[in-house]
Amino acid sequence: DIGPANALSDTATEILTKGKKTFDKEGALAAKYQPDIEYAKKLTKIFLPKNKENSLDRNTFSIDFLNKYFPNLKEKDISTLNYFTALLISQTLKKFVLSKYKVDTLAVSGGGIFNKTLIENLQNLTQLDIINTIQLGIEPMAKEALAMAYFAWQTINKNPLKLANGKQTILGEIILP
Repeated sequence: DIGPANALSDTATEILTKGKKTFDKEGALAAKYQPDIEYAKKLTKIFLPKNKENSLDRNTFSIDFLNKYFPNLKEKDISTLNYFTALLISQTLKKFVLSKYKVDTLAVSGGGIFNKTLIENLQNLTQLDIINTIQLGIEPMAKEALAMAYFAWQTINKNPLKLANGKQTILGEIILP
């Protein structure tokens, strides 16, 4: 998890439509306007993770974020929020993944795969082929469940996993009744 995904545009859309819409369907609102790229870059400098152990998620990008950085929220700001999301993801990928590994394709999951504007921005910023996890046979909204099943399988089979700090450990414990 390296970015706000749809959290910012979802919250902004809900605020701007007074709850009539809860998300920017297919990124249509974001596509109507030009993003403020310089402001998105400024925000990215503030929020780019310092190390790979930092996780940015919906808790970081809440209504408090919008109140602080977009105090006079307008519909056109959804475009900047969308671009900021893609920029933050692309910069995090460049810092922690693309600087170390050759990558041609990025598999995207979660609700962001349905936001055409976000995917287009992400593709333009990363210059990677973007696919969604459906193409890999993985339900895009089930990645956390699959991860937990994988961790459980590894624990049951006593296979240690390498943590971000380099330590190898068996995660969790199985307690039978």
